[in-house]
Amino acid sequence: MKEISPGSVAIIPDELDDLGLKPCQFRVYCRIVRCIQEFGCSESVDSMAEACGIDRKTVFAAIKVLIDHGLITRDSSQKKGGIVTYHLMPPSNWTPVQDHVRDPEQ
Repeated sequence: MKEISPGSVAIIPDELDDLGLKPCQFRVYCRIVRCIQEFGCSESVDSMAEACGIDRKTVFAAIKVLIDHGLITRDSSQKKGGIVTYHLMPPSNWTPVQDHVRDPEQ
């Protein structure tokens, strides 16, 4: 087993943890963060789905929630069927996900 180096461990900001994302939404967001380059994340939905262990439909739904709640933006200059680039937004843009109800006993 490969040893984990301290630089490869992610620290989850409180704002992200408290936002109310569902597990698949959180996973897709983490994948976008991991793949971010100087000009954004251009990983395909198929590749994200495979890497996250979820189906394409779930990735599309998660991306919609992430955009709707200000976590990411999608480069709208790309034509349908072309390369889409996602960009991270600062926590000051984030809004809580209201449809996620937490069980107080969890």
